[in-house]
Amino acid sequence: LTRANGTFIDVNDRFAELAGMKREAIVGGALFSLPLWAVPETRARIEQLLTDGVPLRNWDCRIAGMGKETRAAMLSAESFHLGSEACVLLMTEDISERANLEGQLRQVQKMDAIGQLAAGVAHDFNNLLTIIQGYTQMVLVMQTGEGGVIREALEKVISATQRAAQLTGQLLTFSRKQVAQPKPLDL
Repeated sequence: LTRANGTFIDVNDRFAELAGMKREAIVGGALFSLPLWAVPETRARIEQLLTDGVPLRNWDCRIAGMGKETRAAMLSAESFHLGSEACVLLMTEDISERANLEGQLRQVQKMDAIGQLAAGVAHDFNNLLTIIQGYTQMVLVMQTGEGGVIREALEKVISATQRAAQLTGQLLTFSRKQVAQPKPLDL
């Protein structure tokens, strides 16, 4: 690019592909005639670069894609002189696929952390349930006589702890990242 008027001196085939134009149509044309620079922040940074000539190293930005979507890109630029004319070597790399994969990796890591948290909570909760259920069964066994209301209340406590234990089992299954396949087992 020339710094004075921002026209392309030359481009490589990959940049032409990124711009969605033929190389011959870009060379000699104005930098901002391309739709790539429609994102205001990116355009402003490149305008500053052309004015100041300050090098740019691996700047993450957004470029306009085909249609209305934007894509992640990395820009680098270096000022130099071609004969007596001040120029800028502008390198634009479309990193949208890499950014997408990094986002997916972050999501997997979050799910892994949630799974570990769920496992820890489930184990601790199971320990509490075991204590509640154990003492409730002891009181139920020690219960003499009819005491229907107390017996019924204790049986409801035991039933609730069993349901809660099933819930913690589901949390543990989730944290293991595997499909539970319960099978009958002859002990």
